[in-house]
Amino acid sequence: MYSCILLCLTFLLASPGISKNKDTQGPSNDKVLASVGSHTITLNEFSSRYTDYLIGAGINDNNIVRESILLNMINEVLLYNYDTNSSIFSNSEYQRELEAARKETILAYLKDQEVYKNITASDDEIREAFVRANEKIAARHLYAKSKEEADELYELLKIGVSFDDLAKQVFTDSVLKNNGGYLGYFTWGDMDPAFEDAAYSMKIGEISKPVKTVYGYSIIKVEDKVTRPLLTENEYLNKKDHLSQVVRMRKMKPFEREYVKSIIDPDKIKFNEKGINNIFSDLSLAASTEFKTPGTGSNGCASYEGKKYLQFDMEREINQLPLYQKNKINNIENLKAVIKGLILRDTLFNIASDKGYDTIQVVNDTFNKLTTDLFMKYKTMEVLKNTQVADSIVYKYYKDNITSFLSPREINAKELIVDKKQLADSLKMLAVKGADFNMLIEQHSLQNNRADGNGEFSEIDKYGFLKDTLWNTTTGEIAGPFKIENYFVLFQVVGKKDGKPMDYDSIKNRVTNAVKKEMSRSLMNNYADNLKKSVKIKINYEVLWDYKISGLSSKSKLN
Repeated sequence: MYSCILLCLTFLLASPGISKNKDTQGPSNDKVLASVGSHTITLNEFSSRYTDYLIGAGINDNNIVRESILLNMINEVLLYNYDTNSSIFSNSEYQRELEAARKETILAYLKDQEVYKNITASDDEIREAFVRANEKIAARHLYAKSKEEADELYELLKIGVSFDDLAKQVFTDSVLKNNGGYLGYFTWGDMDPAFEDAAYSMKIGEISKPVKTVYGYSIIKVEDKVTRPLLTENEYLNKKDHLSQVVRMRKMKPFEREYVKSIIDPDKIKFNEKGINNIFSDLSLAASTEFKTPGTGSNGCASYEGKKYLQFDMEREINQLPLYQKNKINNIENLKAVIKGLILRDTLFNIASDKGYDTIQVVNDTFNKLTTDLFMKYKTMEVLKNTQVADSIVYKYYKDNITSFLSPREINAKELIVDKKQLADSLKMLAVKGADFNMLIEQHSLQNNRADGNGEFSEIDKYGFLKDTLWNTTTGEIAGPFKIENYFVLFQVVGKKDGKPMDYDSIKNRVTNAVKKEMSRSLMNNYADNLKKSVKIKINYEVLWDYKISGLSSKSKLN
């Protein structure tokens, strides 16, 4: 819950903020690397961009890459300052994403200062990590999505049901299904931290109670442990800094959850059901994703610790969310989860503002980088939309990539639906042993569906997260049971239809968009080249080639 509603910001290859005008250059010792009309790109700006790129891409420093990065920065300055961008700057979705990025940047700094900065690794913890990193464990496990299912599996183990039999029931992966959930040997850092902590604390042959991981729940049985002998103090000291960093990283999520718990208890957020229903009815996600009557409801929709959140205030906040977030509000429960997140964000944002984190230079620098990224995203969409590609190129792309333009695969599957997992497991065992699946459906399924094997074919996407599993299921084989909401479903696939090439004329727009996406780099460069014809550009190559990367080797590959 806490990790889901904490709004945090992560990014890998941050690009620089749009270049400053000559009148607002940085320190006098910051050399000008390039001038683009009345704007400049300084060596400090380039250094930040280039170092981030080398670290993220893990490549060698060389003059070709240097020039390529600088030319990209020049193009960004051209596109931002010397082209017509009013349609982007006035785009409401662009403004929403920009505001969301600003708030998330401030909250990320809050998290860094109030959570991550306080994480330490003691010598005992580092030494324990060193020992674990030199020990291999062989284990098997049983997986369950919910605590209820995991407890049920644990009880079956206690009465003597084997790992092998239960693995056949819980796994769809053919390897784990047939080897009793055996994972082989692993060492520290290979698995989920909670899984590892449990496994390393167990004896050979011991079976754990259900262990909560980021994926669900696991019941672990340790099969073997192999410890590397003769660990030396010198070896420990050589690896201490790296191990300390890893230990701290593994603490991040738990520390984050504890910090959020100290700030807010989501369970204490109270909802006014009338106000919530009013907000949900105002949503028009299928049309414009705007509220039909934004800002008109004065009723309370939620409260926390004496603070009342009014309907029109919350509607305004939701309306400022980026489209991809609003699209997730497709039921009342999701709406409540979003409102909890907004209340948490409001609380954290007030804390950050009180501490002055919204005025810190590093926060502003990070936001400037994100502003550039966001602008380039919208600019690329605009340029590609308005660029014409020859029909001959589009048709050739269609023929060369025909497998990408197939009609949806279809599947015909019988379904047996029950509300008890144990019953589903038992029915599957009966079917595997030869019982007639049609008869089992007629006798036990909670939902009437055709059991004669002549049902209709449906697009495989209808089955959502199960589509690949069902498509890879052999015809006639029983798949499942799968928990879907509060039910357990068994499937028997009785027919499959592969996709066929779609008619070119009917999907020409789709093919054209695919071509533009593949050609986007060259199309954007061509567009920028046209702007260069009317803008004076000067590059100081002497500064570019003589630049020394601080703290990094320019001759060896970076890791």
